[in-house]
Amino acid sequence: MPRSPLHAAPGFATTLAHGLALLQTFRHGEPALSNRELSDRTGLSKATFRG
Repeated sequence: MPRSPLHAAPGFATTLAHGLALLQTFRHGEPALSNRELSDRTGLSKATFRG
């Protein structure tokens, strides 16, 4: 699929998808999740959540 000029940043879609996946991991009544829990629920590497 050709890249749209609106999506010039190569990591934009991936970053957005990761962010949305991360937001979907939170559940009502769970105030905090560890990197391990985030990784398990999203399938993303634990290194993704280091900041």
